[in-house]
Amino acid sequence: MASYPQMPKRKSVLIDYQKLAKLTGFASYSTFRETHKELVNESVTNRTCGRQPGWSESVAVGSRSFVDL
Repeated sequence: MASYPQMPKRKSVLIDYQKLAKLTGFASYSTFRETHKELVNESVTNRTCGRQPGWSESVAVGSRSFVDL
């Protein structure tokens, strides 16, 4: 299985990674990053990484009727 680095290039950073870690309940960004990596790898390994209506039909994307407007 391929492993993808989670180290963004510093010159194009738009996210405050320390604040992201804090807002999501992690003590540090390295802990957040490691947990995220484990969750993604588990999802890919278990093939549970498909479309999830609870996320893809939420406010960020919208329902089919909303998108068709």
